[in-house]
Amino acid sequence: MTLREYLKAVLKPLSDKVDYVIKSRDGRIYKGSCSKEFLFIKFYDGDFSFPSFDSGKMYSGMEPEKKYKLEELGITY
Repeated sequence: MTLREYLKAVLKPLSDKVDYVIKSRDGRIYKGSCSKEFLFIKFYDGDFSFPSFDSGKMYSGMEPEKKYKLEELGITY
């Protein structure tokens, strides 16, 4: 299962409530750069963050701090 397929499966029951998705940096600096990133899901009535991962290791096609609609990520139902 690719990361896109995983994200699509996880968000499927909530897809109509997702406003946008961001790959965000955690703000901690280690050796001159952010060491961790995480996915932040903004729903119309709340939000959710996935566990952090090493910077540049996952979701490499996403620009940090850019708001993506599900369709922009190729996630459609």
